[in-house]
Amino acid sequence: MTDQDSSTTHTRGPWEVVPGDWSDDWGVTERGVAGQSIAQMVWENDARLIAAAPDLLQACKIALNDRMYKDWPDVADILMDAIKKAEGRTD
Repeated sequence: MTDQDSSTTHTRGPWEVVPGDWSDDWGVTERGVAGQSIAQMVWENDARLIAAAPDLLQACKIALNDRMYKDWPDVADILMDAIKKAEGRTD
């Protein structure tokens, strides 16, 4: 999923998990761009979750815009809260 909204303020995806500089750390980089480190951490599972963030944000926006959850307002609220958190919004 590389087509993201033009108002995106984060490093464009897709991101990928790569081994870090040490034997027990992992990094997240922009796929296909050497040296563009987005994050480094010790736990591989954390790196995988971070690497999935652009795709997850896009999926939340699509689901909310397609009104897939109009009959489940609690799910719509969770989607909206996740989008706001990812975008640093408090409204």
